[in-house]
Amino acid sequence: MGGPHRTGGAAESGIWRSFIVLTVLLAALAATGLYRYLLFHTIAEFVAIAIALGVFIVAWNARTMRENGYLLVAGTGLLFVAGIALVHTLAYDGMGIFVGYDANLPTQLWIASRYLLAGTLLAAPLLLRRNPGPPREVFAAFAGGVTVLLLLSIFVVPVFPDCYIVGSGLTPFKIWSEYIIAVLLALGAVAVYRVRAAFSPPRVAAHLLAAVLVMIASELAFTLYISVYGPSNMIGHLLMVLSFGLIYVAFVETGGIRQPYALVFTGLKSSEERLRQEKNRLAQYLDIAGALFVVLDGDGRVALINRRASEVLGCPADAAVGEAWAERFIPPAERERFRALFAELRGGVRSGE
Repeated sequence: MGGPHRTGGAAESGIWRSFIVLTVLLAALAATGLYRYLLFHTIAEFVAIAIALGVFIVAWNARTMRENGYLLVAGTGLLFVAGIALVHTLAYDGMGIFVGYDANLPTQLWIASRYLLAGTLLAAPLLLRRNPGPPREVFAAFAGGVTVLLLLSIFVVPVFPDCYIVGSGLTPFKIWSEYIIAVLLALGAVAVYRVRAAFSPPRVAAHLLAAVLVMIASELAFTLYISVYGPSNMIGHLLMVLSFGLIYVAFVETGGIRQPYALVFTGLKSSEERLRQEKNRLAQYLDIAGALFVVLDGDGRVALINRRASEVLGCPADAAVGEAWAERFIPPAERERFRALFAELRGGVRSGE
C-alpha cells in the first residue's frame, strides 16, 4: 500500500540531503584552505578517513550476509587506506609530530595509500561474483600482506622511492605514480561498469563510477603542484573529499543504511536463483531416469519425487510433494513397520553411522 514508494522516496531524500551536506562541506573546506592550509588539509583528510571507516563498518557487519566479495574487499581495503591516510595527515609538513622528516614523508605515505586505494577498487569488482576467502583472511591480507609492508618500506627499511624533494618539488616517481594510479582507477571503473547489473539499486554502480572518475581527476591534480601548500594540492584534496562523499552515498546512504536490504541481499537473490536452476536441472535428470526416486525429509514427508515414481503411485508429483509418505502411500498394515525402520534410519544418520 505505497510502502515501497515511501521507502524509495525516503532514500532519494536522504541522498539529496547527503549531496547538500557534501556541497556545503566542500565550500567550507575551500574557505578554510584560503584561511589556513594546514587546517584545511587536516579536516579534508579526517573527513575522508571518517567516510572510509563508515564504509568498513557497513561492509564488516554485512560480511556474513553476502556471497559476493565486492563489499568485503572494498570496505576492508578502505579501512587500511584510512589507516595510512591518518599517518599521512599526522606527518604532514607543519604538524610537528614526526620529528626529523621533511615533506617527502607525507608524500610517500600519500602515494602508498593511493596505490592501496586503486588496487582495492580494481580488485573488488573482479571479486564480485567470487569468494575472496573468509573475512578474517581478507582482513589479514590487507593488514599484514600490504599495509605493514608499505609502512615498513617507508619507516624501517627505507626502500620506498622519494616522492618530494624540498626545493625542487615532486620527483618523477611521484608524478608517474599518480598517472599509474589514475590508470588503475580507470580499469576499476571499467570493471564496475561491466558488473553494474549486479548492484541493486542501479544507482549504487552509478555513484561508484562517479566516485572513481572524480578520484582520477584528483590524481591528475596532484601531478601539478610544486608546494605542498599550493592550489593544485588544494584542488586535489577537494576532489578527494568529493570522491569519498560519493562512495558514502553509494554504500552507506543508498546501499548500507538507508536501504540495507537492497545491497546486502543482492547476492542472496542471485544465490536463490542459482539454487532454483540447480533444483530444476536435478528434477529434469530424475525425470529422464527409469528408476523410481523418492526423497523424504526428516518428518517423513515427500521432499522430491521423479516422474516415474509418481506414475507408479498414481499421484502427480506436485500433489505428492509435502505429503506424509506413511499415511498416504504405505498400506495400513505396514505403516508401523515403516515408521520403525524410518526412525532407525534417522537415528543412524544423526549418529554418523
